[in-house]
Order: sequence, then structure tokens, then C-alpha cells
Amino acid sequence: MLMIQGKSFQVSRFSSGETIFKEGQSDSVAYSILSGEVELSVLRGNRHVVVDTLGQGAYFGELPLLLKTPNSIRATAIQDAELQVISSHRIESLLDNTPPLMRDLILEHARQLYQKVSSGEQGRPAFHSLLAAGFA
Repeated sequence: MLMIQGKSFQVSRFSSGETIFKEGQSDSVAYSILSGEVELSVLRGNRHVVVDTLGQGAYFGELPLLLKTPNSIRATAIQDAELQVISSHRIESLLDNTPPLMRDLILEHARQLYQKVSSGEQGRPAFHSLLAAGFA
């Protein structure tokens, strides 16, 4: 457990090369990178295409939670990584306390980003910045 501002958070550790989650997997958590690096990739044919590499402070895994869909990407630690685990309950609580217009904007942006990431477009816009304030 990690304590931040009096709140406890679960921390998971992954070794370099270890898969955090696979495409098609349904998870009930998202992650924030405390240290290390994580590569996000999509399966195209018989190979994985990297869509982004994330470092300290980045969030990932939130799109399937927001949209209630399986993961469309694979997340792999490319350096030893320490990740803060963010439960679906925490995300739902944040959304429940978000004004309706902002919640609708977040969900629409999530849908658009999910489609882009699922199609294998390179790079991932700074979507996590919309949610970051609620996780800090």
C-alpha cells in the first residue's frame, strides 16, 4: 500500500518485459505510473504495433473502465515499473461527482480515443490529464 495525502492506494510492481494486461482482457482497474515505463501496443495481423510509450505520471487502462469494454491494447512494462492501482469504483465515484456536461464530454472523448487506439494510430493524446485531478 502507498499512502498519499492520508489515503492508501494499492501498488503493483511489474518487471521489465512483463505483460500488465492483454487485448480482450476485461479488467476492473486502471493504472498510474509511479516509476518505470510501459509500452502500449495493438495486435495487427500476427505482430504487436506500439502505439505509445508512457512514463512516470501517465495513466492507462481507464478507457475500458469508462466505456465498459474489454481492453483493445496490450500493456507491457519495458522497464521495471511500479504502478498505482485505480479501481473501477474510484473512477465511477469520480464520474458520479462530475457535472453532467463534463461527464458527457469525458465519455465522448473516451469513445473517440478508444476507436483511435483500437485502430492502431500512433500516439495517445493527453486524455489522462482530464482525469488526473481526481486521482491525485
